[in-house]
Amino acid sequence: MKNKGNAYAKAVKISFSKEFEVRGVRELNVNPGEEKELGVSMKPVEIGDVPLEIRTSCKDAAGKEYTTEETFIIFVGEVAMTDKKEKEKERIKAHASFFPVELEEYYSEVQYVGEGGFARVFKAKAKNKGGEIVALKIPKALDPRSGKVFIDEIRSWKGLKHENIVRLFDYNISPTPYLEMEFVDNSLDEIEKPISPEEAAELLFKLADGLQYAHRRGIFHRDLKPGNILLKESLPKITDWGLSKVVGAYVSSTRYGYTPLYAAPELIYPEEFGRTDERTDIFQLGIRCRDACGYRIGIPCKAAQKPF
Repeated sequence: MKNKGNAYAKAVKISFSKEFEVRGVRELNVNPGEEKELGVSMKPVEIGDVPLEIRTSCKDAAGKEYTTEETFIIFVGEVAMTDKKEKEKERIKAHASFFPVELEEYYSEVQYVGEGGFARVFKAKAKNKGGEIVALKIPKALDPRSGKVFIDEIRSWKGLKHENIVRLFDYNISPTPYLEMEFVDNSLDEIEKPISPEEAAELLFKLADGLQYAHRRGIFHRDLKPGNILLKESLPKITDWGLSKVVGAYVSSTRYGYTPLYAAPELIYPEEFGRTDERTDIFQLGIRCRDACGYRIGIPCKAAQKPF
């Protein structure tokens, strides 16, 4: 991107047509005669001759806005997309072999979704719920100590019934350890960021409502992070209640019972800052709000400067 004029180009924005999923787009300021390179990744959502519309806008020093639009035709081959789908099917099929055979009589149409340090996640139909789609979290391993923690900690999650908390339907360590919960197929970790201050504020308020509900019942999360915030039609839901202690008990899976990037001081230095409580979750909620709307610590959030 080159500014060929003699005026300052402020807040240069590039947007693309809906036929393409785009990541890496950011706002730029370009001085007169200056040239900047912006790398983005694009994925077509259609096949065949797909129109690619690129819209560029910027403002001058006086705030006057200028826009330009260009359209290109991009051919997207069906063969390439088919190959990708086949590879994805092979990957899912290979990981599906990890699903415990002991649970096959209770669940059908099992699909592998993903995994973390503690467990693998599967999507399945629950036979005892009339074929309802659920998420199954299967621990990779549990020793006797972490098995006890598993039951003690997860029991509190099952009693949480709030729209901003993922529902835990069932759990057990027999015939094999598992969690059966509400299926939500997107997370805060996966959406493009930063989001607008208004969206970040709404997200924050709803998560705070869910946390307040749990805190009033004496239940703390202790490992709030983008991967533990699921989104169901833009409604945020907190998941993995109590699993931080389970992960901490199972020392072979990880060094921590928390995520260091989002950890509150008392998680890292309990001897200095004391035990975890509701303030731990509040600290981590603030960290995530910062990440979601793109503001760094020390820079006031615009959403906090206006009524919502």
